[in-house]
Amino acid sequence: MYKGYRYQNMNLTGKINKGAYHVVLDSKDPNASLLLTASGVYNEKNPTVKVNGEVIKLDVNKLGFYEKPMIIAGKIDGDFTSLDPNNLNGYLNLENFAFSDTKEVYPVQEVNLKASSTADSTQIILNSQVADLELKGKYKLTQIFGALTQTINQYYQFQKPDKSQKIDPGQHFAFTAKIKNDDIIRKFVPDLKSFETINLTGNYDADSQKIEIDGQIPQLLYGENTIEKGVLKVTNENQALQYSLNVASLKVQAFQSARSISTEMWQIIRSTTMSRPRMKKTLPASLLQEVQNH
Repeated sequence: MYKGYRYQNMNLTGKINKGAYHVVLDSKDPNASLLLTASGVYNEKNPTVKVNGEVIKLDVNKLGFYEKPMIIAGKIDGDFTSLDPNNLNGYLNLENFAFSDTKEVYPVQEVNLKASSTADSTQIILNSQVADLELKGKYKLTQIFGALTQTINQYYQFQKPDKSQKIDPGQHFAFTAKIKNDDIIRKFVPDLKSFETINLTGNYDADSQKIEIDGQIPQLLYGENTIEKGVLKVTNENQALQYSLNVASLKVQAFQSARSISTEMWQIIRSTTMSRPRMKKTLPASLLQEVQNH
């Protein structure tokens, strides 16, 4: 029993020899149905893993891992020659993935993660239908985000600082990101009616604690509020976190009847919803059946 759930109909077979392992998990548990094969070498300095298989149904709510109804399904393929987070090398692909709240099915389709680390550089690339991200520089995953948190805490203390955390010198990264107009986002932000792809670039240096972010927001419709051709800029020059948003046109519902807004400052335009191309999506049969049962 784990987290109050007693697993059943699970078959684990494999062999281990001097740290090298090969295991097969065949589970027919009604809330954890999956078939996975994993192999690699386990050691403290450089653990490796290859994993391949399919999650037919994983009900993380009934298994005690998530408070609300949530079921996951999809295929997994991964190969990491190093699982050390500070020397991560390998890839992870999720195919035909989807999750369900038992009322609707939300297809994630493909998610691709690639990580490469050398003595001189670190790079992580994430591609999905919702967002693309590239993080390139020289950094340790176990330290760089702690350093970034310490920097932001100087302006907004949203997290209790960990003064004991070690931050090695010489760490930095530059990033590019794209946030895409996908229906999954509206699952969590229903008032975000539509937007064109948002592009973000920026960099962070842990030694100087310098932050720079530039963003392009071509069009965004949130509720009855519209932004056109927005340009975002964030810096922390002169020991202050400074941010600005310049827009070519803006429509704000609360200001529609106001007479004090200068038309020279704001160009009020009619709200329109951008059409989005529909993807042909293959949904896991287990999730479709779960929705039909509810």
